[in-house]
Amino acid sequence: VSPKKVERIITVDSWKITSFVFNGTDIASQFSDETVGFGESGTISFFPTIGETGSWTTSTNRKPTLLYIQGFVADPYFNLNDDWTVVECGKFTIKLESQVGSNTNTITLIKIE
Repeated sequence: VSPKKVERIITVDSWKITSFVFNGTDIASQFSDETVGFGESGTISFFPTIGETGSWTTSTNRKPTLLYIQGFVADPYFNLNDDWTVVECGKFTIKLESQVGSNTNTITLIKIE
């Protein structure tokens, strides 16, 4: 998956976190009432939460393409801050993975229709 494709796909629609395994525990339920929006300007916002925003950029390389997420401070959003490998990026699903020590953290986002 190229960085340009990732940028094009994530900014078009809103997303729902359906799985977020962090340090061996699925914490997706902490985001169950929220929708994620990736702005073209590099911002990430959660709705209906107001005021908790972060930022995103992609790597310039595609082997692998990385999605850098940073700037979140509050719990549970700060768990998103990491350099995520883009495992899958399609019109309806995005899968991210990050290796932290012996743990593999994963996020699955599904497009909101």
